[in-house]
Amino acid sequence: MMESWKQMMDENLALKRNNVEMKVELSSVQSTRDELQRTNMRKQQLILDLKKNYLSMKESFSTFSSLEQHNAELIEELAQWKDNTKQAQKELNKLRKELKEQTQRTKREDVTLHKTKNQLEKLQGIVHQAATAIKHTVEIQDQEKEAETKSKERTKLIISLLEILNCINQGPDTPTSVSSR
Repeated sequence: MMESWKQMMDENLALKRNNVEMKVELSSVQSTRDELQRTNMRKQQLILDLKKNYLSMKESFSTFSSLEQHNAELIEELAQWKDNTKQAQKELNKLRKELKEQTQRTKREDVTLHKTKNQLEKLQGIVHQAATAIKHTVEIQDQEKEAETKSKERTKLIISLLEILNCINQGPDTPTSVSSR
């Protein structure tokens, strides 16, 4: 019995030691388990953060791609505007040149018109003087005057007609020296 008791005591002691070792091992396993759970929680949070960052980056990339495409469209539109501006500038320069040429032509025509007007006024003056001289001649013939008076009047009339002819021969640009009656 003693032996059995000793054997039971040894067995009990072995079981107690085994129990202590198992408790230590259990504690170690629990500690490892807790550490793994914390690690898994951190990894799970990291995965959630990475997923959130990925979705945010995906959205940012989508926005960036959209903006990049819009930017390309705007660049193309700007190039078109630049081409249109160049065309408009060429057209404007052409119109300015045409306006300048037209203005110069108008000035030349104004000068020509002014000269023509002056010539016409001079010719009207000459025609008026000739008409006056002819009228005077007719009046002289109608009047009965003395021969000397008629001779003086004829001389004046001839001088007047010669001056008119002289003015006509000199051209309309030269000043006339026709004496007025």
